[in-house]
Amino acid sequence: MHHGFIPPSCNVSESLIGTEDNIELVVNKALDYEFDVALSNSFGFGGCMASIAIERFSQAA
Repeated sequence: MHHGFIPPSCNVSESLIGTEDNIELVVNKALDYEFDVALSNSFGFGGCMASIAIERFSQAA
């Protein structure tokens, strides 16, 4: 969020735009994009899973 880009997805070679699912993925190179909320999922062996949602801090006036 701080640097304003989305890194490319690993092990993905093409976007799914135009398919039935119509999912836009970031592939091959980073995408310059400003966003305020992000979600990170981690999946491990044996069912160890974790998710964290983060939001950009904004100073109240």
